[in-house]
Amino acid sequence: MSFSLRRSFSTTAQELLAAAHNGVSGHLRPINPIFRRPVGADDPPSPGPATYKSAESNPLSTPDSVIRSAYRFDCHSSRNNTITTLSSLTYDKDPFKPPRSNVIAWYSGGSLKFKKSQRASYEAGYQCVIHVFKFLEKLKQEKGSWVTVDLYFNGFGQGREALKTALMATEGVAIRDTIRKTFMILVPYCRLLDILI
Repeated sequence: MSFSLRRSFSTTAQELLAAAHNGVSGHLRPINPIFRRPVGADDPPSPGPATYKSAESNPLSTPDSVIRSAYRFDCHSSRNNTITTLSSLTYDKDPFKPPRSNVIAWYSGGSLKFKKSQRASYEAGYQCVIHVFKFLEKLKQEKGSWVTVDLYFNGFGQGREALKTALMATEGVAIRDTIRKTFMILVPYCRLLDILI
């Protein structure tokens, strides 16, 4: 008994080979390149321009370089204070250069008349955020619906939670649709390392 290590042809390949030797062409159905079998009625329709929309018509497929935000909203919340800053962004023609930001408005716990330890409170952070929201609503009324904002979080104080709460509350209804992206700025230094060492 002898065994062959060669793999035999599939039946489709054998039929095609036999048809080529006999000189008969066209009696076999075309082969689907994805499933490697003859095309039948149970196969899905082949993709083409008539069945699928192009990627250019999809608004979510637009690259980030085309849609750029006009404003940047920073929330720096430390354990001692909350500082919110709204900046307008201007872009260069070079897409690799970062945008220049010009501060339009800024609010902190101290600028809103909170004294000493109350600057770090939840209410101080909430008031800072509400003032920036009012400023953004005014900008949206003046400039129209094209106002877009990138939101940056920095730090882990109570002002961070105040911003999230205000954004989900009724005060943030007019602003929610203008926020395009949210960024978390990582804190490179941790006091926990000082405590452990």
